[in-house]
Amino acid sequence: MVLEALNLFDVFVNQLGGSLFLGFLIVVVLMLMILWFSRASPTFMIVWIGLFALCWCLVFFGAIAASIAFAGAFFYFAISLYKLSSGGGF
Repeated sequence: MVLEALNLFDVFVNQLGGSLFLGFLIVVVLMLMILWFSRASPTFMIVWIGLFALCWCLVFFGAIAASIAFAGAFFYFAISLYKLSSGGGF
């Protein structure tokens, strides 16, 4: 059962670009660990990981939709930082 799951995961990773996708997962896990241990808020973690994922899509796939989503996420991030700096929470 475990070997079948590992084999399916290996096929999945190979279909999505092999080491590229695995590198993405490793970086996301490391970023989550850093943000978790620095006691960041969950919303901040979600926004940060979302921005990273969108940058990854933008660089490797060059999709117009990723550019639009990145702009929207950046706008949301800027508004969140403004609210935080003005005394409000996320």
